[in-house]
Amino acid sequence: MKFFTVLHKNKKTGLSLLLAMVGSTIAISIAVAMVGIVIRSVEQSQDLERSTQVFFAIESGLEAGFFHHNARGQGVKFLDLNDASFPVEQTISHSVTTLDSRWTIDGRATSPILEGLVYENTPLQLRWFWDNSTKVTDSPNIIDNAPNFQLEFDPYNELPAGFDFNTSSNEVLLSWLLTKAESAAGIRSLAPLASDPESPCTLPSSFICRDQLTSITFSSTDSSRIGTLLPRNTGTTDNIDNFITNPVGNSTFQLVITPILKFQDSISGVKIAGIPFKITNSLALPRPDYSIFTSVSAGDFSKDLNILNIPERTSIQAFSYVIFE
Repeated sequence: MKFFTVLHKNKKTGLSLLLAMVGSTIAISIAVAMVGIVIRSVEQSQDLERSTQVFFAIESGLEAGFFHHNARGQGVKFLDLNDASFPVEQTISHSVTTLDSRWTIDGRATSPILEGLVYENTPLQLRWFWDNSTKVTDSPNIIDNAPNFQLEFDPYNELPAGFDFNTSSNEVLLSWLLTKAESAAGIRSLAPLASDPESPCTLPSSFICRDQLTSITFSSTDSSRIGTLLPRNTGTTDNIDNFITNPVGNSTFQLVITPILKFQDSISGVKIAGIPFKITNSLALPRPDYSIFTSVSAGDFSKDLNILNIPERTSIQAFSYVIFE
């Protein structure tokens, strides 16, 4: 009987030890888990703070790009971010966060071929003058060139077959205005001319009509496309080739294409994003949009952000009206 009692007591002692060990393990696991949660919370808080710092650092680069683009105008193309001679003046140092923001602008085509879309209700503005400086420290360097171009619409046959631009008849699809600012004669323009006010697409007509969109010839050497000279103080007409090759003094040129019809098919209801165009020029032209590139770095850390295809502001079109003889 005495031996049973001792054995029974020993069994109770072993159970208590086991329970104590299990309880300690659970307590330690909970403690480790809590420490892990605290560490992750601290890391997430630091990451959130760093993300906020990076966001505002990138924002500073974007704002600098917008400011200097608006100060200089269309066609600006500064040095690439990875250029060996990238200027320190286009770097914003944030001393408190140890972040550096670099920014640059690109508003010019990379080759003499410029492709894009003519958007509904949005004039397409093509210029042959721009600020040719390469960095913000350069003084504005405006250069101008005489147009030497060939303009095509839907060059790769991307428009849907039979697309009618919301009309059942052949109507004016695109109007145009070629303007030059001459040092000796001021601003003059060449506007489309139609001999029939009721049917402006009846030949001869210099409008760009729906049924002739893909077959027209529109170039700087076009002597058959006759327009009216504006302001109309002499009542004279001219052709595109002569208008370009006979400036009075130094001249800057601009061509504006203005859509007239809706970009929707009246039967199927299909809408298109725009009319594709391709302009082949002797030089890389300013684009109708521009891009801003920013890069934020601190040691081994870096973050890039590119804002692409920002629409350019369309300037006021001097003498922008059409003439019916």
